[in-house]
Amino acid sequence: MQVNAEHLSKRFGRHGSLEDISFEIKQGVVGLLGQNGAGKSTLLKILATVMPPTRGQVRYDDWKWPGQAHIIRRHLGYLPQIFGLDDEATGREFLRYAAMMKGIRPSSEVRRVADDLLEEVGLSEAGGVRLGQYSGGMRQRIALAQGLIGIPELLILDEPTAGLDPKERTQLKTLLSLRARTATVIISTHIVSDLEDLADTIIVMADGRMRAMATPQAIAETANGLTYEAIIAESMWTSLSSRWTTRGSYRHGVAARIRSEGGHIHLRVLAASPPDLSGCIVRQVAPTLEDGYLALTAEVLAK
Repeated sequence: MQVNAEHLSKRFGRHGSLEDISFEIKQGVVGLLGQNGAGKSTLLKILATVMPPTRGQVRYDDWKWPGQAHIIRRHLGYLPQIFGLDDEATGREFLRYAAMMKGIRPSSEVRRVADDLLEEVGLSEAGGVRLGQYSGGMRQRIALAQGLIGIPELLILDEPTAGLDPKERTQLKTLLSLRARTATVIISTHIVSDLEDLADTIIVMADGRMRAMATPQAIAETANGLTYEAIIAESMWTSLSSRWTTRGSYRHGVAARIRSEGGHIHLRVLAASPPDLSGCIVRQVAPTLEDGYLALTAEVLAK
């Protein structure tokens, strides 16, 4: 499905959550990156026809929103960041009910769809267990399963890996890669590594605006010449951490503690110029997607 967002804005009273967002996406995986409050969830609610924009519209092939939500919803699946589950229902009962609400008929097809989805998300053995007994990761997977009902042409996922362990995250990425062969998949997350080898396109948001839309490689290249690795004594970290922080002034750059080894700390540093660390090993390195994302959102750019 082709999705065209045209000058989307959303305001809540006097406060703006989105401002003039426009893009065009097609089949494949689109990653949506941004800090908390960047407007990601608001954008996804608009794309999922849960919330109308204050201004602008979205076109889905030949349909548009606001205006034709009842048709669009037949072709999309949605996993919100916060979802409610009936703890008394079993996983199988929940999916059968969701399938009927999606318009699946007859009852034999409803049962088949529920069983197939339980298998797809790795919950076949837990299908008869009440949802109140599911772990956080299992609840996330059963909620994802309901979003997959009807083989949606557009799949919208808000923080789908929340609560999943590393194995479950890997399985989810494999599942989404397969779905993306025939659908448009939009994933919002703050875990950059989840998108590095999965997304075809990345949208970076900050303060309700779209900062960039490009391939993961192109986003990473935003940090060309700004990315360094440094090896410093552990005793230096206390004084440096107050200056190099993703929540402070970016005058000195952004540093992430990678690992401790032999009394030294290995840092990844994003800065407009080489960090001034006398007597320490500092080398420029190739940027990653996360480096490019930070360069765009933290504005650690040469000025």
